[in-house]
Amino acid sequence: MSDSQPLIRQLLAQRECWVDVAPGKAIKFRRPLEGEMDAFFDTVGGRRVFRVRLAEVRRCAVDWRGFTEADVLGAGIGNDDPLPWDAEVFALAVGDNLDWLQACMEGLSDQIVRRLEARTDARGNSSATSAPPPAPTVGTLSI
Repeated sequence: MSDSQPLIRQLLAQRECWVDVAPGKAIKFRRPLEGEMDAFFDTVGGRRVFRVRLAEVRRCAVDWRGFTEADVLGAGIGNDDPLPWDAEVFALAVGDNLDWLQACMEGLSDQIVRRLEARTDARGNSSATSAPPPAPTVGTLSI
């Protein structure tokens, strides 16, 4: 049996991207699997609308860079040392900073929409399908 860890790391890395949330600060997101994307859709007025919320931002974030205690606790309270990634600290910090949250929702949304559009384009170019499904309707980002 071969070691599949390098392949797994590569598969995960293909779904990752960095999103800038403030000067010198970025969050790394891992796009959900295609089979998990249904959670990002609501039915509104009979149409499927794509939405990214706080819960999805928290679930898909896997790393950060450029953050310090002072960023999450406030200047004068926390120190300026680099803060190691902690999913729970991130969840609390992003939920209480609407600028970061908005940037995260937009960045994660862009990543998912690009994936869905690429899959739709691939299906449209395939001789195995007669008509590609419609691209997702992107709704307003909500918390």
